[in-house]
Order: sequence, then C-alpha cells, then structure tokens
Amino acid sequence: MLRTWPAADAVHTLLHAGRRRLGDVLDVLDTVVIDEKTWTAMDPGRRSLFDVDEPGDLER
Repeated sequence: MLRTWPAADAVHTLLHAGRRRLGDVLDVLDTVVIDEKTWTAMDPGRRSLFDVDEPGDLER
C-alpha cells in the first residue's frame, strides 16, 4: 500500500522549519527500495520517474 500523507506531513513540517532540501525529506521518512520487477508491476509505463516541471510535461 502506498500512503502519501506521511510525506505531505513531513514536507509541511520541514518547510515551516525553513528546511528546503529534498534530502531532508528522505532523512525523515521511512523508505524502502523496491526491485525493478516490483516497480514495473505497479507502474508498467514507468511514468512515476518522469520529471514534471511545467504543465506541458504532464502530456507526455
């Protein structure tokens, strides 16, 4: 199961503390490394790794 609220809470807390490094988020979250077979079973198009900086990026 993928839960997003712990990350949202962590980011909110870090931002209010003036910490803006992405590495700070990874330091405070429990993370798990999954193998490629498991990852692609959940995301066959591998879209979870697309960089989205602008609205047009979502159209890819």
